[in-house]
Amino acid sequence: MSGDASSADEPQRSDKALRDGDAARSLLADLPRLHFWGGAARVGGLTPAIGDRIIAEVARYDSPRVVETGAGVTTLLFCCLDPGALTSIAPNAELRDRIFTEAAEREIAVDCLRFLCER
Repeated sequence: MSGDASSADEPQRSDKALRDGDAARSLLADLPRLHFWGGAARVGGLTPAIGDRIIAEVARYDSPRVVETGAGVTTLLFCCLDPGALTSIAPNAELRDRIFTEAAEREIAVDCLRFLCER
């Protein structure tokens, strides 16, 4: 694969993917603190640079299916990118609830999300 987005063997980004990228970048500009470690609310491991890389990779495909082990801001980020399906696996029901609450507050659709509270 070449770095040229017009290459015939690489998927083309749609207008919808570009709009979804805007929503995702808005999330990255204001990262929620969904985790609690050491008695304090924390963002977790996602940084804007990592988020931008995720946006670039996911946006290359129409309706990707995503499975993530662990959950948090990346879960919301993937939801912003409108995947065909998203499965998040994490052992913490309270984290799941915080993710769904944050999604509702930010008006992020979670129809694609299947959250499994498992180890």
